[in-house]
Amino acid sequence: MRALEISSRSDSAHEAAGRAGCPQPAANSEGTDASTPTPRRGEDTAPYPAPGFLASTLVRKSRRTAAFDDANQSWTRPVIAWCCLALLMVPMLAIGAVPVSAATMARREEVRFRNGDTLYGRLQTFDPGEGLRWRNPDAAEPIQFKVENVLEVGLADPETVPAVGPNACFVRLTNRDELIGDLVTFDAQSLTIETWHAGRLIIPRKMVEFIQPKGSPGTPIFEGPTGLDGWTIGKVVSTAVGDPGEWKFREGAFYATKAASIARDVKLPDMSVLEFDLAWRGSFHLAIALYTDHFQPVNLASKETGPDFGGFYSLQLNNYYVNVLAVTKADPIRYLGQVPLAPTFSQKNSSHVEIRCYKAKNLMALVLDGVLVKAWIDPSGFTGMGTGIRIVHQGQGSSRISGLRVTEWDGQFEEKPSNTPDSTTDLVRLRNGDKLQGNIETVRDGKLFFASATGTVEVPLARVKQMEMAGKRLEKPAASLKLTRASLARGGVVSVVLEKADDEGWTVTSPVFGKALFRRLAVSRLQFASPASSE
Repeated sequence: MRALEISSRSDSAHEAAGRAGCPQPAANSEGTDASTPTPRRGEDTAPYPAPGFLASTLVRKSRRTAAFDDANQSWTRPVIAWCCLALLMVPMLAIGAVPVSAATMARREEVRFRNGDTLYGRLQTFDPGEGLRWRNPDAAEPIQFKVENVLEVGLADPETVPAVGPNACFVRLTNRDELIGDLVTFDAQSLTIETWHAGRLIIPRKMVEFIQPKGSPGTPIFEGPTGLDGWTIGKVVSTAVGDPGEWKFREGAFYATKAASIARDVKLPDMSVLEFDLAWRGSFHLAIALYTDHFQPVNLASKETGPDFGGFYSLQLNNYYVNVLAVTKADPIRYLGQVPLAPTFSQKNSSHVEIRCYKAKNLMALVLDGVLVKAWIDPSGFTGMGTGIRIVHQGQGSSRISGLRVTEWDGQFEEKPSNTPDSTTDLVRLRNGDKLQGNIETVRDGKLFFASATGTVEVPLARVKQMEMAGKRLEKPAASLKLTRASLARGGVVSVVLEKADDEGWTVTSPVFGKALFRRLAVSRLQFASPASSE
């Protein structure tokens, strides 16, 4: 099979992925190629896992499930029937021929047990005494699971979330919790933030380690999607990616379940941020062309003899790594570097993606869920010749793209905190590179009031890059055996005691901000602590 939009992957990278149990991605594609030429060095043509391997895995899982559920005979047979049906579908899965509807992708949830089993369906309710009440389409009645048998739960992702406010900040707490919200006030006693997922939260100052203002979002150059009008639908035909399909639009999002391409001139500025919310089921692989002037898929394997196009960058992203290619018509493809993603990324089913570009510095950077993954510098100068984007779904899994936005970038990167644990003063970094050392008195009405050796300084919050608290004044909350790690949709994580969950939301108690009610769709994943371990 021929790679079309190719990402370089060394033999050592393949071996490392195999040792980690990562599925090898199918050949990457960005165009049409019905032939199957001999692969060249550097092209990744790893096939899907063999059907026999998938079948044996399902058989082992069905045996474990049967043993695990001896006490629940009312639903064991439907689960076994589901496994048998899955075995019959393995050949189709191996060639990517089983479509997944947008509704199924958006609503499916999963529960993973400590013995390694996984069951799909939907969480109905949670009670610490009664456990998880789970609805599975193959079971006649809801299933009740004990909490101590559950490792984690993956939950449905919201279609949309409210826009951030003018004083939006990223906040890291002393217990490693992270929150994103609109900063209301910050003084000697506490931090008050307004969040979309739980309303107003009040956090003791001594447990606030770091505050990073997000900055006022720039005036949007493009926002969408609002439909297919104005987008160019390209057809991807290749034996490498299975049957071609198209991106579909529904309720403010693009969906793809087969190989598909969609492109548009979004007028990328010279300093740009392209951001969107990405959700997926199974393995995914996207090729995102940046600064392109060509809106049909490009066959990289035969680009020299294909239609003319200007230079562009191809950022290739999947569950395990990201790769950037510089592509021109006549020159060999240049690989700017492949970077493995954090192991926890492969356990997610959604992420907020930001791609930042700075033409004058030949720079491109990827930020996932607010964390910088990598900044690439093109030593040959900036390759992109257009102002458009092209998004190619490689035919693996199912993907949803929403909240797509293009704005100008100020060229700023977030920095890791540098204040030491024994520091006695607060540190404020400004966007122009200046630093203030002293004491943060208060933040209110979009202004920071800072006491330094020369007196109190008033600084607009928009000029503040980050605020780091004096290490000597910080405290961690008491450890607890009952804490559950809850990942929040669109970024953030909290350690809480789960009190109850139903259609109204999650009633939780935090050792930092106390009792709160989180929206039902605000929580994207729950990780339950081992019964024998503490936080």
